[in-house]
Amino acid sequence: MERIITKNKQRVSSFELLRILCMLFVIGGHLIGKGMQITYDSTLYGGGEDYSLSRLLYSFCIVAVSTFVLISGYFSIKFNWRKIIKIWFSVLFFSWLIADYMVIGQNNIKGSLPYFMPIISNEFWFISCYFVLCGVSPLLNRLVDNMSKKNFKYLLLCCLVVFYGWATFNYIFNFRQFVPDFGGGIINFSIFIFNREI
Repeated sequence: MERIITKNKQRVSSFELLRILCMLFVIGGHLIGKGMQITYDSTLYGGGEDYSLSRLLYSFCIVAVSTFVLISGYFSIKFNWRKIIKIWFSVLFFSWLIADYMVIGQNNIKGSLPYFMPIISNEFWFISCYFVLCGVSPLLNRLVDNMSKKNFKYLLLCCLVVFYGWATFNYIFNFRQFVPDFGGGIINFSIFIFNREI
């Protein structure tokens, strides 16, 4: 399963375009998920037309998260303290601005607490999961490198069935999720190993 990756520092325009598209999808997903705030109506089939339409649109937008992770995996995630610290300080800066606003502007001390420790509190789940993924990626890479191609394909099939097939079925019928992160957790981030087959 050894894969040789050339260290080309130049940007690939097709991947840059895909990243921009993913950013637009992330914004669209947040607008649908947080801005519209359409709730499931248990008296109507499928939760109602508005709910079903919002979920359909959201399902197109949510692929951006997996795509970002796949792009990161394709270019081989390497643990780099300098990058981690740079991201961490950026997150802390904006998070503390939000916390200050909540304390000073809204007098909401309890609500501001997660923003003082955004990574640990999982307030910004994407960054929290990305940090964990950066930490475990050398182990996952080593695991995959030592697997036979047959075992690796079996692992991918199991992951696809359990974490995507099962989750999609439960999502469609509004059942409780097996992994209740709706694609936004560290297990889903482990799909970066799929890049070995791309």
